[in-house]
Amino acid sequence: MINQLINSANKNVFAPLQGNSAHYAISKPFTEEQKNESKTRKDKHFRDLGFKVATGALLTGLIAFGLLNGLPKGMQSKLNGFFSSIRNKTAKMKEMKYLTHLQKAQLFVFEKINFFSGVVSVKDVFLQKIWDKTSFTKKLSEDITNLFEKISLKKYDNAYAKSLVRFDKMHADYAHLNNELNPNDAKKANGIIERLKANYDSAFSTYARSNRYAKTQEDLSGLHHEVWNSTAGNAKSYLTDKKSYQGSIAEEKAAPAKIKLSKEVASHRDKIVPNIEELLTIYKKHLSEKEYLQIEKSSKKLIKSLDVAIDTEIDKLFDKIRDLKLGSAPADIASVLTSIAAVIYGLAQAENSDERASVALKTGIPILGGMLISLYCTVALISAGPSLIIGAVSGLAISKFGEILDKMRKDKSGNTLNIAKMALPEDLLPTLNEKTKLI
Repeated sequence: MINQLINSANKNVFAPLQGNSAHYAISKPFTEEQKNESKTRKDKHFRDLGFKVATGALLTGLIAFGLLNGLPKGMQSKLNGFFSSIRNKTAKMKEMKYLTHLQKAQLFVFEKINFFSGVVSVKDVFLQKIWDKTSFTKKLSEDITNLFEKISLKKYDNAYAKSLVRFDKMHADYAHLNNELNPNDAKKANGIIERLKANYDSAFSTYARSNRYAKTQEDLSGLHHEVWNSTAGNAKSYLTDKKSYQGSIAEEKAAPAKIKLSKEVASHRDKIVPNIEELLTIYKKHLSEKEYLQIEKSSKKLIKSLDVAIDTEIDKLFDKIRDLKLGSAPADIASVLTSIAAVIYGLAQAENSDERASVALKTGIPILGGMLISLYCTVALISAGPSLIIGAVSGLAISKFGEILDKMRKDKSGNTLNIAKMALPEDLLPTLNEKTKLI
């Protein structure tokens, strides 16, 4: 035993590591070319993953938004014109006794397009029925709808608030100008100003608008059931009636209430504008050209501000409330949820937690943030086009902020030794074979 230990001690224990033919367990230092190749491969994988996350989220979100939410009003108007043209062509082709194979194929496609145009217009009521299946989802749907309604009403109130501020200023300016008039015209002008103020308050005060809104809510209270009963509730009649595919049933059912509201508000506006024109006629006789042009310009701005507020009430707010009655709010949330699912799926493809965090900060969160901001804008009665632009710009801003956070995260983690991050690519790892001699 002692002799074995002595013999072992006399051996050169480093001999196995000195041969040129052995593959060593310890690799040689990496060359710059190898390091650059590894970095390039990692950068490409990161870019590819970021692209997949971004496109996945956007595509699923836009598809869901289109199917669940419908299209922007301008685009929908053009699409309705396209559908109308298709329906006319379909009708003419059906009157023809003989059709070529190509015409038969066109007729088949046209009929499917007509069917789709009708179905999409009533998609919200179908989804709402699903949400109403359980008490939890029904309560959630109601809460989301109420939140969206509050956001829309705030935008509506702000529009009239701006108009009221301008009106109060003009009222003071008119009263001041009356001091430059002769007694008869001053008395006449003061009477017109009082009527103007009374007409404005009776039509556009908070109390007056609240009453109109309550009436609109009442007029649309049964809209969901009306649309349901005209579609799924009477499926056979709905699917066989050509009128079902000639436009939006929801818009058709809500049209009487919208016309009623528009006429009422228009009559109030018509009482105010003549009052302003009467005042301008009086002021033109007594004011200098410069003073008159100034008060005329201010008066036109007042009317324009009022028209903006009126348009918000009778068009944007009405359409939003109509859609909320049908169940559009849960559909909006569903479109966002599909994008979140796409982002989560994309992040799951990351090679490690570090890459996952970087892609989330630089791509995933900015995409979702931009979509949420765009959704908020549409709920706040901003048109679809500007809403998409605001969402896109916001997404880019969030992405830049995400890059800063990611750099800070990496700088902080770089000061801590992390064995997991020291893993080398397989093609750069040392190899062992049968000739390798280990101690």
